[in-house]
Amino acid sequence: MKKATNATASYATTPTCSKRSPAHPPHTRLFSEIDEDRLASQADELCEAAKTVQDERERLVDRAQASSLALNDPSRPYGILLAEATRLTEEAEHSCDMLRHTTDCAHKTNGTPAQSTA
Repeated sequence: MKKATNATASYATTPTCSKRSPAHPPHTRLFSEIDEDRLASQADELCEAAKTVQDERERLVDRAQASSLALNDPSRPYGILLAEATRLTEEAEHSCDMLRHTTDCAHKTNGTPAQSTA
C-alpha cells in the first residue's frame, strides 16, 4: 500500500467562502497525499503545516478575545469553532509526531538517514 487516502481529501477541493491567499495551501490535502516513498519529507511538510495551523488558531483566539464574542460557551458558534479548531490542531500535531517517529524508527532500523531522497 503506497498511498493513504481519507475522507478529508474531498474537503481539499471544496470551495470555501473565505478568501485564502496562495501562500496558505489547503492543509487537508497534505494528509490525503501521504506516500510511503516520500514519508520523511512529507512528515516535515506536515509538521510545518501543523505549526501554521496552530499559529492561525492562536490568531483566531486573539481576535476573538479582542472582541465581545463568547469564547467559553461551546453552545455558541464561535465557541464551537474554537473547540473544533483546537481539536483539529491537536490531531494534526499528533499525526505529525507519529509520522516523524515512524520515519525516525524506520531509518534507524534500516541504517539510513532520516532525510528524504526525493
